[in-house]
Amino acid sequence: MATLREVKDLFKNLSEAKLSAKSQGFFKLKIRDQECKIADKDIDLYISFKDSFKNQPDTSIFFKSYYEHVVSIGSAVRFSRFLRDGEPIELENQAKNVSIKIGYMSTLFLLYLLNKTDLSPNIKRHIRPSPIFSRQKEEIEIGHLFRIRTAKVSTLPDVSFANNQKYLNMLCKSSLYNIAYCNGTSISLSESWERSDYWLGAKRSETAQFPLQIYNSELTAYYQLAIGSDSLILSYLALYKVIEFFFTSSSEKELHQHVKERLIQPDFHYAKPIKLRELVQTIRKYDQRMDERKMLVTVLQHYIDKDEIRSWITQFETEYGKYFTVDQTIFDQAFKIDTSDDQLCHTIANRIYHIRNALVHSKEGEISRFIPFAGQEKLLYKEVSILQYISEQLIIKTGKDVVPK
Repeated sequence: MATLREVKDLFKNLSEAKLSAKSQGFFKLKIRDQECKIADKDIDLYISFKDSFKNQPDTSIFFKSYYEHVVSIGSAVRFSRFLRDGEPIELENQAKNVSIKIGYMSTLFLLYLLNKTDLSPNIKRHIRPSPIFSRQKEEIEIGHLFRIRTAKVSTLPDVSFANNQKYLNMLCKSSLYNIAYCNGTSISLSESWERSDYWLGAKRSETAQFPLQIYNSELTAYYQLAIGSDSLILSYLALYKVIEFFFTSSSEKELHQHVKERLIQPDFHYAKPIKLRELVQTIRKYDQRMDERKMLVTVLQHYIDKDEIRSWITQFETEYGKYFTVDQTIFDQAFKIDTSDDQLCHTIANRIYHIRNALVHSKEGEISRFIPFAGQEKLLYKEVSILQYISEQLIIKTGKDVVPK
């Protein structure tokens, strides 16, 4: 059990703090006019693990069966929706004895920050008590005094991945993706204390379930960047990156399949010039590495269910009026999505690729280019919707449900 002197030493870097003796398992701390409590079990837990924290990054801590990481919520304006009345968001999988909570940082994490020997001025700025709580009359937990929010992953010690920090990190990221997906506001793990508040805008308000898959963290990072950005250009290009990730693998699968079909023909033989010529023609036709537009079509054909995207288009147009299925002039070129089976993926890909080029390229004299703050934002806002849907489907459909042993 920690003594009062030891506890005072742990909180010495917290200015204006006045600590009183333990009572009923809690130490009392007063900052300005606000009283808060600190459980002695949390103090003892920190002391038992503090040596293992020395080489850990500034924004996270880990020990067996516990992982905590600072989160960045995309919009300060919409911040309160995540923590109404101070209640955390919690996702739980009872079958696997693991839970993930997003809320105020723990006493354990606060002590970790306060006692870092190399505490930078940038971090110190974040661990100043928020003045908003000076008006609270009731006694609160010490973590509630600060603006820092974290994601906490807790498991039982005998869970197979309890000591796998990398897996807990991926599980945490996948949980945040589910929350972002259902609420339309970016919430992601902070890798540093430098953060910017970006917001594309929410379109959903649903309850997230515990993740049943591990998503590719590179793809979810681009997704979080997109929906957390206040730049529509950045949002569009970040979502395009999700699709672009599959260009090579999808085109190679397509090429290999057609080459295989040639090679297994009963009359194929390496000594027949006509058969070799046909094989070369096949390779030339289906080698898409130099044609980004064709690779985009191939990704859509491989991963996106045509009935599902048709349903999404119908739902979008029911809510916002006819748009994708009628002629639209987009950056000086007319586009219309043909929902027939043989044209659906091609017309979507042509549209996306044209917009991508208009955003990326800005050659003098080109008409087909995006100019910020020139009245084109409304158009781009509608176009980013279908790209968001496609990227979400790619992330979900390529998720893995394998739990490490």
